[in-house]
Amino acid sequence: MRAVADRLPKRARRAALIASWRAYERWLVLTGESSAESAPSGTDDWPLPPARHRVTVVGDPGPAYFLRSGKGQVDLVKRLLDRNSITLDASQEILDFGCGCGRMARWWPTVSDSRLFGCDYNSTLVEWCSENLTFMEAQGTGLEPPLPYEDGKFALIYALSVFTHLSSDLEQAWLSELRRVLAPGGYLFFSVAGSDFERDLTPGELSDYKAGEAVVRFPEGAGSNLCATFHPPEYVRTRMLTGLEEVDSYTPVRDESDRMRGPLRQDAYLVRGA
Repeated sequence: MRAVADRLPKRARRAALIASWRAYERWLVLTGESSAESAPSGTDDWPLPPARHRVTVVGDPGPAYFLRSGKGQVDLVKRLLDRNSITLDASQEILDFGCGCGRMARWWPTVSDSRLFGCDYNSTLVEWCSENLTFMEAQGTGLEPPLPYEDGKFALIYALSVFTHLSSDLEQAWLSELRRVLAPGGYLFFSVAGSDFERDLTPGELSDYKAGEAVVRFPEGAGSNLCATFHPPEYVRTRMLTGLEEVDSYTPVRDESDRMRGPLRQDAYLVRGA
């Protein structure tokens, strides 16, 4: 796929790569569980998005991982907030940046009564949220800033597995925009593919990673799961936290049998705005 795409002009190359990735996602849907559409939605009362949306968001058509990961990651955010004595009330507003089809958003009413907003550049997923997750105000965005919100609006912004799919230039543009819409003293929680992903890198990629550089695969596919970005902790702290203060962090661990413990394989950071 890559060898053929590299011969094309930049815009055509991006289109070809994205089309190939979408075909792969359709294959995942077709070969997934036949019972996925009628699976129970877990302990919440919200509709389950169709398999094609779940694949777009998590790369898996089955409902179990979609539901379990969303709840586990909301609980992780809440745990780090509680650990740092950070409370949110009904007068404050939260942004699910890169909300997809509400994988995490569907669980927020169980842990917070703050008003929830969601945004994503995938208009199909935003439409599904607007029709089915009526407690959240979902809006579409572009692949690049700006966001449709005023300065200093949000007490908390969370972005789980978003920077993992952005090129370096988009990453910096979006961090600047998130700082704009974050309330003074507000909090940003985000995740990156970090320490546990060293095992997945090629020798050349690992060398760059160890040197403190972000590694970006298929930057032409930014915004989709085709683009994969890996961030070493040094890079995060020196390049991503400008204008932000680190409050806490999460690093995944494995048990004796090399199985992942906890709700998230990615590194995560809780930071505070100025």
